[in-house]
Amino acid sequence: MGLLNDDAIPRELRTAVANIRSATGKAGNMVNNLDAIVTDVKNGKGSIGALLTDTAFAKNLNEAVLKIRSVGEEADALAVEINKMVAGIQQDVNTGKGPVNALLKDSTMVIKLNTSLENIQKGTDNFNQNMEALKHNILFRGYFGSRKTKAKNN
Repeated sequence: MGLLNDDAIPRELRTAVANIRSATGKAGNMVNNLDAIVTDVKNGKGSIGALLTDTAFAKNLNEAVLKIRSVGEEADALAVEINKMVAGIQQDVNTGKGPVNALLKDSTMVIKLNTSLENIQKGTDNFNQNMEALKHNILFRGYFGSRKTKAKNN
């Protein structure tokens, strides 16, 4: 008897019915939206629709995948070659052979290279000094003057 006399039960039932109606309406909207999406896909609209219906798009996608696979295979082959080259250099360094070993471990070679670089720098400095002296020489002054004028005009 207590349940029949409870005033809250009808109110709660009305709320439950309202929630069911709202959920049913939302479910109907979801079904309509899903139907629209499926229709668009069937008509070839959107990426998925193009993928499923457009044979040219599917062919292009397959070709792109094949190219990506090919690039990956070439990269693998290149990595193998680089590993072989590094192993060869490492072997040369460990056995004391080859130019890499000479550059890394032969102190005499390093000294010769440094000396050569210093000589090249000195030679370049001397050449620049000679060119500056030629600019002021009476025999070459006209030549350098005309070059300076051409450079200003360009």
